[in-house]
Amino acid sequence: MIKHCPTCNRTSDKTRFIGEFCEFCVTDRLRKHVPDIIKLSYCKRCGRIRIPGRHSEIDRMSLMSAIKMQLPKIKMESEVLSYDEKSANIEFMVAVPGGFAKFTKDIGLKMKHEICKDCLRKSSGYFEATVQLRGDAEVIQRVMRKLTTFLEERDAFVAKAEKVQGGWDIYTSDKRLTNVFFRLHELNPKKSYTLFTVREGKPVYRDTYAIRV
Repeated sequence: MIKHCPTCNRTSDKTRFIGEFCEFCVTDRLRKHVPDIIKLSYCKRCGRIRIPGRHSEIDRMSLMSAIKMQLPKIKMESEVLSYDEKSANIEFMVAVPGGFAKFTKDIGLKMKHEICKDCLRKSSGYFEATVQLRGDAEVIQRVMRKLTTFLEERDAFVAKAEKVQGGWDIYTSDKRLTNVFFRLHELNPKKSYTLFTVREGKPVYRDTYAIRV
């Protein structure tokens, strides 16, 4: 039995139906729920965009994460097919009564300039831990390079490095990741703690790690 779409009167012998409606009317209705323009938070210093929980370099995955933060509360699968600085072409697939609807839409991208938390911390000299490296100069340099790379790959950073008698003092932005670095490289520093501030009634400490290499 041939169906007629109650919206546009297309027939099921000429186009696919999803439930009682033709696929064109279903996708047109869904497409209207997707915004025409999406605002992305863009750090003007490091060039990263905000995604859930952090900032990230712009690529297909991070762009899709940022866009999903502003999409309607409809269960839909989506994939960025192409993008540039001003727009993104996105394919959507949505489960609807009677099957799945798939459609594409060009969405305008409007960049909202800001300064991300990491850049603010860097500019203010923020740090949570001090690593006191002492010993052989070449080994110290290798450890410093490894620590810097390890932190930067995890969106943390070395706030500053100071040459002192016998070695270097390294100031890191994340004491948890600094501890992880020590465990991964089987380093066993001597630890001490200094009260930095009180936040919401709880003491916040800066850690100091003394290592001889």
